[in-house]
This record gives sequence, C-alpha cells and structure tokens, in this order.
Amino acid sequence: MLRRDLPVRHHLRDRQGLFRLTPGRAPGRPLISVCPVDHQGARRRIVRALGLPPHRYPAIVHRTAVIDPGCTVGHGTVLMPMVCVLPGVTIGDHVIVRPHTMMAADVVVRDYGTVAAQVFLGRRAVVEENAYVGAGAKVRGYASVGSGSVIGMGSPVLGHVPRGETWAGNPLRRLAPASRLTDRGPT
Repeated sequence: MLRRDLPVRHHLRDRQGLFRLTPGRAPGRPLISVCPVDHQGARRRIVRALGLPPHRYPAIVHRTAVIDPGCTVGHGTVLMPMVCVLPGVTIGDHVIVRPHTMMAADVVVRDYGTVAAQVFLGRRAVVEENAYVGAGAKVRGYASVGSGSVIGMGSPVLGHVPRGETWAGNPLRRLAPASRLTDRGPT
C-alpha cells in the first residue's frame, strides 16, 4: 500500500501524462523531489538540509509500474516505467527504482537506496540504506547488499555484501571500500 498522510490524491503530469503522484498534498504547498540525485549520500544530505516534513516529499510512480496492493512505498520514492513489485515488498523513503526492475515477494529496499535499470531482486533480498545496485545486477533471494555498498553492472549477488564496499564482476568480487568512490567511480 502506498503511504497516504493526507486524504487528497493529486496527479503529476509530465509531457506525456505518465506519472501518478502520491500521497496527496495541501493546495498551494510546493512538492519536493530529490530522488533524481544519484550520488551516494547526496539525497540524504539534501533532505536533512531542507528539514521538511515527510508529506512534502511525494512518492512518484510511473503509470506503467505494476505494484501489488500489499506493498509499502515510502515518501519521496520514484518508481520508473515497467517496474514490477510483487506482494510484501517494502520500499523506504527517497529510493530510486529505475526502469524494468523486478522485485520478488518480501524484498526490502531501505531509505535512500538506488536500484538501477533491469535489476532482479529475488525473494526476501535486502538492499540496505544508501546502497546502490547497478544496472542488470541480479540479487539472489535471501541475499543482502550492505548499507552504503555499491554493486557493479550485471553482477550476480549470491550472498551477503558487507557494509560500505564496492563489489562487481562475475563471479562477484570486492573492488574497494565504498568510501573511496568519487563521481567517476572507484579510485
């Protein structure tokens, strides 16, 4: 179920009328979205600096996204085209889920996480807070990606990825601590 703090539900129209917006908002109050910011930790810093209440950050869901009614989607989250979310999934606040992503039953994506395009998250997989899962990655059921970790494009995650590390490749291997990341990738 999508969080609704206010009874009114408004719609956001882009050029093609493709996005729906929730929760509702009071008339005349501006809405804030910081989800397009992908740099690790930047969304959290922006939200904290703004200091606004959660209902000022709407969840934005593309109309082609398929979300089971038994799911929870947090404030400020953006679900892009063709995202499929199965029963029991919990998506935290200020999460980005890019196009053509599949989340099996009971997946958890914690606050400020980013799931890139064409990712598969298996049953009960967990993407911890502020983690990034690269395009085309596959996270096996019951596996987890630690807080602040980065998973490279197309990488298979079969177990637990420790907190704050960068892992990539097939087979998956540790490349660097996430703290060594810059805007241009690992240093």
